[in-house]
Amino acid sequence: MSFKKLYLSTKYWKFWHHIKILLYAYRTRHIVNLWIKSFDLFAIMITYG
Repeated sequence: MSFKKLYLSTKYWKFWHHIKILLYAYRTRHIVNLWIKSFDLFAIMITYG
C-alpha cells in the first residue's frame, strides 16, 4: 500500500466518521425533539383534560 493511498483512505475514513457523528447527532436530536413534543402534548392533555 502506497503512502498516498493510505493517506487518502485515512482522510476518507475521518470524513466518513465525521458524517456518521453528524447523522447520529441529528437523529438523536430528532428523537429528543419528538420526545419533548409528545411530552408537551401529554402535559397539555393533563392540564386541560
